[in-house]
Amino acid sequence: MVGAHGVIIVGGCDSAAYDDDLDLTPTQQRTLDLLRRAPEPVLFDRDEIRELIEMATFAARDLDERAGEARLVVTKTDVSGMLGCEAQHLARDPFEWSVAMASGTVTHRAIQLAIHWTGDPVAAALVDEAIVRIGDEDKSLSSWLHACSGADLADLRGACQQHVVRYLESFPPIPASASPVVEARNTWRLNAAVQFKGRVDLMLGRPRGTESTRLLIDFKSGTAALSHGQDLRHYALLETLIRAVPPRAVASYYLSAGTAVVEPVTIEMLHSALERALAAADALVATKVEGRTAVRRPGFSCRWCSISEDCPEGQAWLRDDDVN
Repeated sequence: MVGAHGVIIVGGCDSAAYDDDLDLTPTQQRTLDLLRRAPEPVLFDRDEIRELIEMATFAARDLDERAGEARLVVTKTDVSGMLGCEAQHLARDPFEWSVAMASGTVTHRAIQLAIHWTGDPVAAALVDEAIVRIGDEDKSLSSWLHACSGADLADLRGACQQHVVRYLESFPPIPASASPVVEARNTWRLNAAVQFKGRVDLMLGRPRGTESTRLLIDFKSGTAALSHGQDLRHYALLETLIRAVPPRAVASYYLSAGTAVVEPVTIEMLHSALERALAAADALVATKVEGRTAVRRPGFSCRWCSISEDCPEGQAWLRDDDVN
């Protein structure tokens, strides 16, 4: 069977064998070597995973009681925001679409099409098809696409084509046997007062009992940042809490650099991610439900904070930053 980029699909999972005649670029081969699963199976201690889930469930029930009738959703943005400057996070401007914001969604849809495309995909065609399909959906982005100017649409196409070209030339073809899922969504504790949600760009790996086979990947168009790894650990935590089997690894793939930063999942990582998620949820309940004043934690984000002019702590930090 012919799959993405014209690869001949053979048996296996995310470390599936590739057809010997497939001519990978050096960058694709390097990426494949970094991402593919090792021969030895990854197995977590079932008691440790059970303990993690019980700990998370107990803490979340306490949060539900405190939240009462309120409904709160904890995302990766909430985790990083509430563990940073709470005041800035809670005062952030309402979301609005822009070329920069839309390019990520369009690029992800184009990559999804590329993964399942028959024949040799062309970046421009993938981007155009992605825009058409998103425009036909009943979502806020479709309304923005229909209303945006020709110049903005041209900018959007150009930005997305650059990302998709980088993907096609540097990321190895994905066989169907890897069970690829683009923009894989997870919700832990559906219908509870406090929910935890995540959406990873790409998930690879077919479930196999209690063996950890899945690989979670986020595509990045910019440079590396500490938050990228933290986001992926949050996704790994949700996958574990929902399915009781952790992913084997997480990875940030930097399109402009053509390289992946891979981190194996460990029980210590999952406990750390749980502590962060619960701390953020606790802060959300305390500020949004219980009326606690948001904590101000000045830092680099003061440079673009919408409330910095009325924030003494932020102004003091900016003055010190200018001096230094």
